[in-house]
Parts: sequence; structure tokens; C-alpha cells
Amino acid sequence: MNKLRLFFVLCIAISTGLLSGCAKYYALTTEYVAENSSETLAEVVSTPNYKRILSSIKTVAVQAPDYCIDETKTQKDGTRAESTILKTECGIEMGEIERGWAKFGYEVLSWKVLIHTQKSFNLSPREAAKKLGADAILLVNSTERGEVHAGADARWERRYFESNKHGNQAGSAYVDSMKERQFIRLLGGQERKLFSKSRLSVTINTSVVLVSTGKAVWFYEWTHAEKKQVQTKGNLHVICEKDYCRPAPKLVDSQRATHLSSGNSEALSTQKTPHSQRRAIHTRLMKEVINDMVNKFSSGTA
Repeated sequence: MNKLRLFFVLCIAISTGLLSGCAKYYALTTEYVAENSSETLAEVVSTPNYKRILSSIKTVAVQAPDYCIDETKTQKDGTRAESTILKTECGIEMGEIERGWAKFGYEVLSWKVLIHTQKSFNLSPREAAKKLGADAILLVNSTERGEVHAGADARWERRYFESNKHGNQAGSAYVDSMKERQFIRLLGGQERKLFSKSRLSVTINTSVVLVSTGKAVWFYEWTHAEKKQVQTKGNLHVICEKDYCRPAPKLVDSQRATHLSSGNSEALSTQKTPHSQRRAIHTRLMKEVINDMVNKFSSGTA
């Protein structure tokens, strides 16, 4: 009877951190693995005439996608007026495209100028580009901001190890299904922070049309996604008591001297919001696609 009482006393002491033995510690690791995750290269197609006339193209007019212009009709004072609303996102993207071509030495006629000339003189895009002195029209068929998702082969590989209260990793631990379910749940928070199952992406589809003939001579399309995060490994120190597992408490120095404070300073966070972070990543990807597009066109890549 005394021995049984002593056992319970020991277990109580262990659960309060005085001894170790009834509670069991584990070190958990998780790693993201994705095979065949290489990005598809840009698709470039050209006509036999493209390389022959490439050197003659000096001035390019940019034509925006149809969905960039939202024409609406309004009523005012009994008269019908037509107004054109240029969507903000399209304006930013078209501006980046124009800047990208200008960086490679081309004279660029803005998409807004092309639209204005069309409407002012009731001309087709090609006729307006010819009137403005363009050699070619960069027809932007579509620009898309989206996400690409991990393939079916993407997975988390988890490992369990024996440990101690200090978090030192020992040999592999073999646990039952009940305990493993708890481990997976506990690691879930780490995994969500480490890596998203989807990556932001940008797609641009364009073609180059000769003003003189109206024939398309060069075509480009690429879906470009952000690279997966560098940090794809995580670890967690847990303690299990009976059938319940939880993150192990961090050890603190109980002998640390009391700190007296006469004031406090708190830094203001300047971190971007999730929305602005997505916007910044999409913008960077867009610039990379535009640079690749113009580089391939100007260098005669087909």
C-alpha cells in the first residue's frame, strides 16, 4: 500500500515538473516534399517572316485586352453620353508592359493614346496605329493574376523521435494511432505557417501584329509562379501525459533576477498586410514575365 502511495506521489511530482518519468517527451519534425515541381517554360511561336522583319520594328503600339475598357451609357439632361472607365488594375499592368518594351529600346505608343485615336477618328486599332506611326501592335490578349496549386505528389513527411524535457532528439519513436493523430494535429499549425499549398502566379498572353499587313507574326504565353518558400522544414517539442499530448513548455531560468522598469518602448509594425503582400508578389511576377517576353521577342527567340 505504501509503495502504491509512493508511486502516485512520484507521478504528481513528475507532472508538476519536479521529476521526469511518467510524462514522455517527443521531438516531431515535418518536411514539405514536392516532386516534379519545375515550372513550365514560356510558349513562343513565330511565323517564317518574323525574323526577317524583326530589325524593322522600332515603334510598338500597345493594345489592351477588351475587358480593360468598360463602356457604359448614362443619362444626363435628357441626352445620352458614353463614358469609358479604365480599370485600375489594367492601367497598372499596361503601364508595366509599356515600360518593359521601352527598357529594351523600343518607341512605345501608350494603349490610352491608341484608344483615344481610335475614338477621335473612328478608326480600327490597326488604322489608329498606322496613323500614329507604329510599325507593329503588341496585342495583349489577356493578363491574369492567380494561383497554381501543388501537384498530387506534394506531401508532408513527418518523423517522430524520443526526446527529453530539454528537447534533445534521440532515436526514432514508435507510437500508436491515437498518439499519431495528436502529433499530426499539433504539427498542422507549423505546416500552415511553413508552406502554402498554392503559389501566386501571373499569366500573360500576347501577339505581335504588323501594321503594314495586319498579320500576326509572333505569339507568347507564360504562366509564371512564385518559387516555393525556402523554409520547408519544421519541428515541435511535445509532452505526452497518459493519452494527452501538447506542446512542451519552454524552460525558463527560474534564477533570473527581477527586472525593474522605469519606462517602455514599443516598435510600430511596418509589415505589409496579406492583401498588399499578394499585390507586391503579383507585381514582381508580372515584371519578370514582361522582361522575359520582350527579351525573347527582341532577340529573335521562336
